[in-house]
Amino acid sequence: SLLIRLIEIKQDVEAMYRAVAGLSSAEGDGLTTLYAAYDQAYADARAKLSLLLGRLSGKTRYAIVDITNMFLTFNEEYTIYLQELNAGYTIYLTTDVQYLSRLKGYIEDELSDASSAVTLEAKAAYDDFYDRLSLTQKRGYFILAGASLVSILLAFWMTQHIARPLQQLVTRMKRFAASNDDGPASPV
Repeated sequence: SLLIRLIEIKQDVEAMYRAVAGLSSAEGDGLTTLYAAYDQAYADARAKLSLLLGRLSGKTRYAIVDITNMFLTFNEEYTIYLQELNAGYTIYLTTDVQYLSRLKGYIEDELSDASSAVTLEAKAAYDDFYDRLSLTQKRGYFILAGASLVSILLAFWMTQHIARPLQQLVTRMKRFAASNDDGPASPV
């Protein structure tokens, strides 16, 4: 879920930059669409970042704080870019777009670093889970082997205690048949 959110935030950054990059050549309804696209992507990213900040701690939280600050800087630069665009200061627009492009790159790098940190934390948790599962599996094998041994010993004991009286009965019956005696059988 966290990795998905980070990927979505990266997509929001890309949408914000595409909107900014298109502003200098757009007119009329195209401008309105790009303004709306930027505002929506920025709002979505901020909401996702706020959600993550409320849930995270440690290194990952600090990375999200850095990313949030970079988003604020990006938005401030976007505001300056709009002011210069509206004022007709076209000489600065290329530099502003290049700066926003660098900021986008920094944000994407931070998002990648945060994703890597989350992946490493998840791997550590997975490794711990796998170790515990392996230990539980080994214990299960020992319990199974012990239960099998007890079952075999119990079966051997039961066959001895059931077979011995039956063997004695067969022996008595053979003596009785061989003696043709109708009297009680003598003890063995």
